[in-house]
Amino acid sequence: LERQNVHIDNSLDFCVLVRLFLSKCNALFVAHTLRCDKFTTHRMSKADLEEKAFLKIPEYMKEQNRPYSAVDVYTNLRQEFGKTLVLKVLEASVASGVLKEKLVVKQKIFYANQDNLGEYDEAAIAESDAKINELTEKLTGISAQYKELQNELRVLSGMQTTEQLQKLTSELKEKIGRMKTQLAKFEQSDNTAVAEDGKKAMELEANMSKLLVKRKRIATDMLNAISECSPLKKCELLDSIGVELEPGEWVRMDNEEEGGFKSVSSMTYRELTEEEKKKLQQQDVVNEFKQKKLEAEAQKNWDRFYNRNRDNFFKDRNWSGQDLQDLCRDMDLTVPLTFLEAGCGVGNMLFPMKSAFPNLRLQGFDFSPRAVQMCSERATELGVS
Repeated sequence: LERQNVHIDNSLDFCVLVRLFLSKCNALFVAHTLRCDKFTTHRMSKADLEEKAFLKIPEYMKEQNRPYSAVDVYTNLRQEFGKTLVLKVLEASVASGVLKEKLVVKQKIFYANQDNLGEYDEAAIAESDAKINELTEKLTGISAQYKELQNELRVLSGMQTTEQLQKLTSELKEKIGRMKTQLAKFEQSDNTAVAEDGKKAMELEANMSKLLVKRKRIATDMLNAISECSPLKKCELLDSIGVELEPGEWVRMDNEEEGGFKSVSSMTYRELTEEEKKKLQQQDVVNEFKQKKLEAEAQKNWDRFYNRNRDNFFKDRNWSGQDLQDLCRDMDLTVPLTFLEAGCGVGNMLFPMKSAFPNLRLQGFDFSPRAVQMCSERATELGVS
């Protein structure tokens, strides 16, 4: 109190200070006691842990009867004991003859001493092996059956349920009923406009059929002329050109096949060659960069194409006038009409149309400025406006 420069004026202050001093001393004593108990408990827990390790680790090694390193034992026991303690127990077990050790690539491997396991019954082992094989076969069969059931379940899960099919059937029946009612209404109708439209459609279909026959004859003559000077067989020539024929149509092959004919029906097929299969596998979609490049350079490429093929590629379609007359029988083509062609090129269709029908007013446009220029120059030469 003198060090603290505390002056006591009366007995009451002295009693208060004494009580404060005693309470502080009591707190220090309790803290010291707890600290000592903690150290004692820690030492007891370590001893118990070692005792438990010396019991559990050798028993685990004998039960597993497999070679393990100290790290494997530490991991397999879920790090219940420290690595140092595990190694200590294993080495002590080797010294006592419970375990054996072997050095494999600078690492100690511990395993149960087989001499301590005693005699074993070979008949019992053979019986166990037979039972294991039997259960393995049974498991294989059950696994295969399980896979089949899984596949069947997957297929059934993707199918519609009975309730859904019944609902769909009822909806389709209602739709069929409405369509039958509408059909009967149309059949009983006396609308002359509908009948007239039907008649015109039939006439147009007949005209188109005649035009198709005519064009087919022209194409056949062209193919025959080409095949005479081509080293390819006719079937190979058709495949290389990419000619599309009607399903079920037969083309004469100059006696190359049995009977002299070959079916090119879309219902038949042939095996692809290895080269064709490779080409199919190599087909890729044009990437975005190349698409933009083609669009940006399209005008330049077309201009270059027209410059290279000005005199040796373009031929007038002199049959265009007859085609238009066959298609538009109900139109009077002798009166002034405006004919607009999108993608007119150099006018291989415009000028034959003008020659066939002089009263036509021709208009055309094309993507290539060079084609439009060539078309204008040709119009000037022919005196066509």
